[in-house]
Amino acid sequence: MITNKEKTDNGQEVITVEIPFDDFKKYFDRAAENMSKDMKIEGFRPGKVPFDILRARVGDMVILEEAARLLIMKEADDILNQETSAVIVGQPQISITKLVYGEPLEYKIAADLLPEAKLANYKGRGLKMEKAEVTEVEIEKILADLADSRVKEVSVDREIKITDKAIVDIKMFLDNVPVDGGQSKGVAIILGKDYIIPGFDKELVGLKNNETKEFSLVFPADHYQKNLAGKKVEFVVDVKSIFEREIPTINDEFAKTFDIDTLEEMKKNILENVKQEKNSKNKDKVELELLEALVKETEFGPIPESLIKGEKELMIRELRRNIEMYGGKFEDYLLSIKKSVDNLLEEFTPEAVKRVKSAIIMRRIIEAEGIKPTEEKIDYEIKHLLEHYGNNVEAVKKIKTPAYRTELANNLAIHMGVDKLHEWNIEGFEPHNHECGDECDHEH
Repeated sequence: MITNKEKTDNGQEVITVEIPFDDFKKYFDRAAENMSKDMKIEGFRPGKVPFDILRARVGDMVILEEAARLLIMKEADDILNQETSAVIVGQPQISITKLVYGEPLEYKIAADLLPEAKLANYKGRGLKMEKAEVTEVEIEKILADLADSRVKEVSVDREIKITDKAIVDIKMFLDNVPVDGGQSKGVAIILGKDYIIPGFDKELVGLKNNETKEFSLVFPADHYQKNLAGKKVEFVVDVKSIFEREIPTINDEFAKTFDIDTLEEMKKNILENVKQEKNSKNKDKVELELLEALVKETEFGPIPESLIKGEKELMIRELRRNIEMYGGKFEDYLLSIKKSVDNLLEEFTPEAVKRVKSAIIMRRIIEAEGIKPTEEKIDYEIKHLLEHYGNNVEAVKKIKTPAYRTELANNLAIHMGVDKLHEWNIEGFEPHNHECGDECDHEH
C-alpha cells in the first residue's frame, strides 16, 4: 500500500510503501527457507533446519532483512512504473524505515526524475556557420610535414648546416648559476626550426662532432618559463653527433608512397580532409553557441544532484582517457597541476551543470517532436555491431540484450535530434548522412 508520495525540492520523487505483515510473512518464510539451505547445523541436513532453531541461531533481524530484500527486489520496479509518470534517471535509492517482526514493513523509494523544462524557442534562430576556407599555404605546409615524416637521416662527419639534425648536450646558466632543469643530455635539434628559443639553432651552424660552444641568448618576454622570460641566459652546448636529413621531393613519386597516384590527387585529398575538419569545428562552434543560448533561456525544474555528480565523474574519466591516450599518467598530471580529484570535481561543477542542462533540453525536444529511430534502423546498427564484435563473446552477448537495444535507440534518437536542431537553426546546414541501405528507413 502506498502511504505517501511527494516530490522534493532536489528533483526527487519519494514514495513511501507499507506492506502488512500478513503479506510480508511469506517473504519472511521464504528467506528462512533459503537461509536454511546454506546453514550447516550438526544433526540436520541442509534445508531441513527447523524454523525455531534457525531463528534462535541467526535472530529475527537477519531473516527480516533478507525477507525485505526479496520483497523489494520483486515489487519495487512495479511500484515505480505504476506510481511515477515522469522519466526516472539513474538508479532509485531504497531505504527501509520500519522492520519489526509481526508489524508492517515500511520502506521508501527515492527516484531522481528527469527535470521539467520550459523550453525556449528552439527553431528558426538563423545562425550562420562560418564557411571553411583552405589556402594553398596550408596545403603546402601539410605536404612539407608529411615529407618531413618520411625523412632519411645519415650520420655525417662535417660541420653542421641548416636542415641537419644535431644531437647535443645542453647546460644553461643564469648569472653563472645553473638553471634548475636546464641541464639536458642527448637533445635532438633540427636546424631551421626554432627549438628552445628563436636563434638557438643558428648558433650551432659550423660546429663539428665533439666541439663545444658557449653563447648567450635573451629569452622572449612572453616565454612560458617565467623565471627566464626576458632574461639573458648563457648556454654551453656539446655536439655529440650530426645527421644529414634527406627530405623526399614532393612530386608524384612521393604521392605514391601514400598509395595515391599523383601529387595533384594528393592535394585534393588534403584539401577535402582539411575542409571537413574545419567544417566540423565550425559546426561545433555554432552548436555550442546555440546550446548556450537555449540553456540560458530555458526554465528548468529542480535538477537532481545525482545528474550533476554523474556528469562530473564522466568528465574526470574523459580527462583521464585523453591523458592516457597520449602516453601520460593521470596521477602525474594531478601532481603537475598540484590538485586532487576532489579539486577537479569542484572546478568541473559549472561546466557539468551546463552539460546536464543541454542534455535535458535535448531529451525534452526529442519528446516534443516525437523523434525516434525506426526498428529497421536499430536492427541495422545492431547487425553491424555484431559483425564488428563477432569474436568478442561478452560484447555480442551484451549487444543482444533488450537493455542494450533501448540504450542504442536512445543514442540514435539523440543524434537525430541534434541533426534536427542544426537543420532548424543553422543556415545552409547539411545534415549528417544516416543512409544505411534499403533495409533502413529514417523517417520518424
